[in-house]
Amino acid sequence: MATFIQVHVRTKLWRLVHARTDNLDERQYQIALRALRYAYGIFTVTSLSALLCLALTAEGNSSLMMLVMASLLYLAHTLPSSVLAWTEREV
Repeated sequence: MATFIQVHVRTKLWRLVHARTDNLDERQYQIALRALRYAYGIFTVTSLSALLCLALTAEGNSSLMMLVMASLLYLAHTLPSSVLAWTEREV
């Protein structure tokens, strides 16, 4: 908790990343977008790696765990393009 207050609250980085895009200027918007892109990429790889380890070491329901892991891996790779297809008319 102390590091959260020191790093995120006092530096106002938490507010920058969680601000509405209407309240940011172009430079802040690009910085926040880049940070979110890297953060969610790292989070996805870490989460899927942890799920893969669980699936490989699971006893009994290993086929179910593999199906869940494969589904999440597929979702991680198709979600960005799905959001683009849903929100943009022409890319």
